[in-house]
Amino acid sequence: MLQTRLTFFVIISSLFFVSCAHQKAPSIVSTPLQPESSLPSLSTTQVSIRNAQGEVVEVFVELAQTDQEREQGLMHRTALGERQGMLFLFPNTEIQSFWMKNTIIPLDMIFIDENKKIITIAEAVPCIADPCKIYGSGKPVKYVLEVNKGFTALHQIQLGSEVLF
Repeated sequence: MLQTRLTFFVIISSLFFVSCAHQKAPSIVSTPLQPESSLPSLSTTQVSIRNAQGEVVEVFVELAQTDQEREQGLMHRTALGERQGMLFLFPNTEIQSFWMKNTIIPLDMIFIDENKKIITIAEAVPCIADPCKIYGSGKPVKYVLEVNKGFTALHQIQLGSEVLF
């Protein structure tokens, strides 16, 4: 019985590591952003966005990498720093849809394709009760960056802008 469990564990672990081997992980910053959620501290990294004028705008983000982290997102947060956000990393490039259920902070949702180009920007408003509006990418994306509402306009970030991480 023990050997069967051990064999099963080795097979599952091997499959997990093989499936993750083809994904390039962002470099990790050692200073956490102190999230106000029930999740353990999330990994963080720096994201740079080249705006319409060619200037680089930097954002320090928490990484939502697991299903649980992506589901929680920025729900129940009461504040988000001016140059802080959350970067959602998806295992596959697909059309993504987000809602703002229990999200208190108005956000810009920046939908980013696998080539790290911005393909959609949505201005999302808080939603406390159903039904909540759905914000979609419209096209397949691999990443979604959430920042404070108005951030993209303030920094002249637009469709086609390059995202670096």
